[in-house]
Parts: sequence; structure tokens; C-alpha cells
Amino acid sequence: MPAESIIQIAEDFAKAKTASAICKLGVNVSPNSTVTYWLVEVLNSLTGNVDREGSLIFNPGIIDLDQKLALALGEELPTSYFGKHPYLTGAFPASELSREILMDNKDKVRALFVSGGDPSIVFPNSTRTQDAMRDLVLLVSVDYYMNETAQEADFFLPTTHFLEQEDLFTMFPEHQPYPFGFYAPKIVEPPENVKTQWDIYAELCEAMGIPFLVGDLIKMFAPSPDEAGPTVENYFKLLMAILGKANFDELKSAPHGFKVDDIRFGEFLEKVGKIDVAPQEFVDALKAVNVPITATEEYPLTLISNERIIQTKTTSLRGVPMLTSKVPENYARIHPEDAYVLDIADGENIQLETKNGSVVVRAKIDHNIRKGVVSILPGWGRVLFHPEKGKKIMAGANANLLTDDENLDPLSGMPVYNAIPCRIRRQGLDIGQE
Repeated sequence: MPAESIIQIAEDFAKAKTASAICKLGVNVSPNSTVTYWLVEVLNSLTGNVDREGSLIFNPGIIDLDQKLALALGEELPTSYFGKHPYLTGAFPASELSREILMDNKDKVRALFVSGGDPSIVFPNSTRTQDAMRDLVLLVSVDYYMNETAQEADFFLPTTHFLEQEDLFTMFPEHQPYPFGFYAPKIVEPPENVKTQWDIYAELCEAMGIPFLVGDLIKMFAPSPDEAGPTVENYFKLLMAILGKANFDELKSAPHGFKVDDIRFGEFLEKVGKIDVAPQEFVDALKAVNVPITATEEYPLTLISNERIIQTKTTSLRGVPMLTSKVPENYARIHPEDAYVLDIADGENIQLETKNGSVVVRAKIDHNIRKGVVSILPGWGRVLFHPEKGKKIMAGANANLLTDDENLDPLSGMPVYNAIPCRIRRQGLDIGQE
């Protein structure tokens, strides 16, 4: 984009009566992700577009999420082993996990519980991730789908999906225009021997003789011994009693939920006072930023490896035949001019390479992608054992064989899934080379 266009957009944004700049996944998985996200928030702040109608709003939600997080984490937060990244929102960067499993150190990770996830496919550098999964002393998968990680697990514990369990939606209030409470009851009964994740971990804790989450608090606040069990409903009651802004019984009896409160503009700024738009850690990181190298002589194209489409949503919807029949495998989108250099036809297999690895994937010729850019859908390259056919079935190419688990954002530890130098090989010829 020309510099003049960027300047014009910035001036129009600053002069607008109201405006709001928001960045999400694309920025978050690209080089300099945290600094870029911070600068977007600085833009909102400097133009006065914070906590007022028509600008960046702050929805407090139906529970105090800050207090909930503080209760769960405590005051002293650890840092990750390799990158010394902070323990943000109750988690370390997943990108470091494989190295912490494979390292030669007494503090190495030896056991792993995976709840509703598939690290073998979705973590960067799948080669090392899969080696790490096999190196563990104990790997337990808690899921309703027998994915790649589950097939490597020592134990697979089948759990319920969202229609087979009750839920109280409290997270991501920023996605709602006002504080809104909604309790979702169980719709259908799960199959025999299938438990909720809550019950699985509660029973494990009971068997090991250790406290389960907030079991003691539930007993303390329960109106009677009969209501003191560590059930998920009792947890919801406790959550709303201590941190909530609505009565749980009222939420449970409202089939479509209800509006709990209004957003009071100015309340957030009144609470936090002045906004420090230039923390020294971020200023130092900005000074150290280099323009990312997105193409080299050896790898002349730029790879995007985290594109999303509605039919697959990475690995989440792959068990729905109505959707997977429409997109049975992933593909690599390339510009017609790049395809012309190699005489690549639409639907033809190509070998896509980065310095980290290579995959064979079908080409999709697309005028809508920029020349010099290649985009591949993630969440594929699945190797699943089909119990009825008695064999393993592979679908698509694993984009994370191309990504790196050591090229991380210095502030957050987020991996780089976009803007990776790559090349396409066909019969020994590279794009951009004779």
C-alpha cells in the first residue's frame, strides 16, 4: 500500500466523529504481532476513540473476569522456560511446549492432558510436536473426536460435545453490545460411558485424593449439604454469587437469556484513570523492530499458513460430513502469473517448501490473491485410523510442517504463521528461477 494512502487513512480516522480500529487473527499471527496490536490501541487512544459511543467500547460482562483470573492465578506469575514469556490469562505460549517436553533437563514436561485440542496438527513445527507427543511418559486426550493427538495418547477419555452438556457463557463480552447472560441446558443425552470434562477431572481428583478446583468454596457457600457437591451447576451458582451480576436461578429459567445491564460510557476510563499508551517495554520493543523478511533469493514467495474458511474452521468442523464433502482437502492459493511461470494447472499437485519443511498440496489458481503470495489452509494433513476400514486415511497437507516453533513474538511468544518465505517446486524448478 502506498505511504500516501496510509497517511490519508490515518488523517480520515483522526478527523472522524467516531471511529474504532480493531485487529484480530491476521495481525496476531504475523511478525511483530504484539507491537502492532499495541499501536492499534494507541491509535484509538490518541484520537479519543476509547470508552465512548461509536468507539472502542468496554463491556464488563456478567462476571468480573479480572477478579476471576486473579483468584485463579494468584499474585506471583511464573515465566516460560525458554522465552521467559509471562503467564498470560492462565497460559504459557503453546509454541514452547514441544521443546519443554524434549529438553534434557529435570524440569522437562513428562505428562500432558489435552482437553479438546490437537497439538499434533495445530501447533507450529508439527515434526517436533509429534516427536514430543511420543516422548511423553503419559499422554491423555479428553475429546469427543479421535484426532491425531488422541491416536498417540496412552488414554483417550471420550467426553461430551456442546449439545450434551450444560453451559454458562461468560467469556468474550467484547463480542456483545451489552452485558448479556445466557444459560444453555443440555439438549441431548450423551452416549453410554461418555462424561463431561468437568466430571472426568472431578473423578480423577477424587481418586487421587486432591481438591478439585473450587470444591471447598462450593461447600462454604452452599445453602445445604445436599447442594455442596462439586457439580458444574454448583460451580455456576458459586461463580454468579461471588463475581456475577445476575442471579443464576433467573438465568437458568430464561430460555433465551437476558440483558443484565447497560454499558455506561466513561465508566472504564473513570476506573483505570489515565491510560499509559507508552509502557517502556513496548517502546523498547518498537525500537528493536525490523522489517520482517517475507521473501529471499532461495525462498522468493511469501506464505500465509493460517487462512480460514467457513466450511472447516481449522480442525473444529472436520467431523461434519455435510461440510467436509464440500471441502474434502485443503489447497494452496497462488496468483495466475506465479502459476504461469511453472506451468501449474488448477488442481495440480505442487510441492510447497519453507526452511522448516515441505508438503505436497493441490494448487488453486486465484486472481484474488496477491502476486508473490501463497496461502494454505491449516488444520489438514490429518492421518486418521478408520476402524471400519481397518486402515489409516490421510486428508490434505499439514501446513504446520512449514511453520517454526522458535520464530516467536518477543513479547507474547506468539508463533508466526503468516509472512513466511517459501517456494514452490515442480519438476525441480523454482518460481522466479530459470
